[in-house]
Amino acid sequence: MSLTTQETQIEKFQCPGCIHGSSPATCTKYKLYSAREFFHCANHYAATSVLTGNGMETLNLGLPTGFSRIGPVDRTKLPTNIRIHDGSPKDEPTWFDTKNVPVWKAKIDGVLYVRTYLPRINVGYVDIFLKGELVDIEGALDVTEAIKEME
Repeated sequence: MSLTTQETQIEKFQCPGCIHGSSPATCTKYKLYSAREFFHCANHYAATSVLTGNGMETLNLGLPTGFSRIGPVDRTKLPTNIRIHDGSPKDEPTWFDTKNVPVWKAKIDGVLYVRTYLPRINVGYVDIFLKGELVDIEGALDVTEAIKEME
C-alpha cells in the first residue's frame, strides 16, 4: 500500500512513539481526521513517558524538543494535540485569534512549528505548518535558536 501525502506526514510527525503502530499502512488503529484547516490521526496515542520533576510527562517522539511534551490531555475529549496543516498560516488569515493563541514558534528543517494555546477550553496544541515562515505568526516567541541549543 502506498501512502497518501497526508499519511506520509502523519507517519513522520505522529507515528514515532505512538502506542498503536509506526505507519498508517500497517496500523490497525489508524483513522484519518481531516478538517478544512488541518489533519491528523484521530487515534494517535503518544505512549512514551518520562519522569520529570513534575511527575510523569508524555512525549510525542516525532516532534522537536520544546514541542514534544504534550502536557495533560483528556483522551475522552481530545485524542491528540497535534494538528498538521498542508499550507501556511497565510492560507487561513484568521487561524490565530482569541480561540487559537500562538505562544511559541520555530522553523526547523523547513517546517513551521507553533505551540498554540486555546484559552477558551484550556488546551494546548502543536500546530505543524508544512509551509510558512516565522513572520506569518505574530505574537509568538521565536524559539528556533533555543531549540537548536537544546538538541
